[in-house]
Amino acid sequence: SGVSIVKVTGRTTFQRVSGSSLGGGTFWGLCSLLTNCKTFAEVIELSKKGNNQKVDMLVGDIYGGGYSTVGLDANVIAASFGKLTMKGEQSGPNPGFFKEFKRSTFGLFWVFLNVIISMPFIGKIFRENLILKNFTQEGFYNSNFKQSFQAKDLALSALRTISYNIGQIAFLNAKRFGLEAIYFGGNFVRKHPYTIASISYAVKFWSRNKMRAFFSLHDGYLGALGAFLDGKDNFE
Repeated sequence: SGVSIVKVTGRTTFQRVSGSSLGGGTFWGLCSLLTNCKTFAEVIELSKKGNNQKVDMLVGDIYGGGYSTVGLDANVIAASFGKLTMKGEQSGPNPGFFKEFKRSTFGLFWVFLNVIISMPFIGKIFRENLILKNFTQEGFYNSNFKQSFQAKDLALSALRTISYNIGQIAFLNAKRFGLEAIYFGGNFVRKHPYTIASISYAVKFWSRNKMRAFFSLHDGYLGALGAFLDGKDNFE
């Protein structure tokens, strides 16, 4: 879903101080719409194969290198998804008609193969052949895109876009209250090393290494533990 920023000053003393509608739900919504992935776990696995530099516009793409005057390295993201707009517009009465027709035809082909994979008997042949299965899924993921871009790269770009945004909002609120430790939890970060690394990088980047991001190993149980601790006096 979205993100809540909670200031905790004691075991029973806490306050929700901020939040954002841009969170794991946004990431999953965008990727499910664009990549044909069916589950959150599937899009996370897809992002592990991606290279966001093929989709994101970097500082180096604009200046030809780092922008040392303001302390920006060449590999810092200047615009998420920025390279999607760098391709020139086609001219003519029917710009890109044949390319769009070709893309649509191949898209239908990959959809048809994906349906076959889902079938109980003949699909089993595809599912048991890992190479054939991965090849078919890769084509299905990319069926919405032009040849210049791939679903795995967009998935990683979306992951880092949301992660960096979360890290920046967390940093701003920590700075607002003079805190140096920020704890993150939730399904978006749970057992997802790419998300954890991206949020950690964002916190370090914006705080200039003065703040640290922490992640609970078993954060999925925090809600249950909180409910237990809050209600245990009723059972004594």
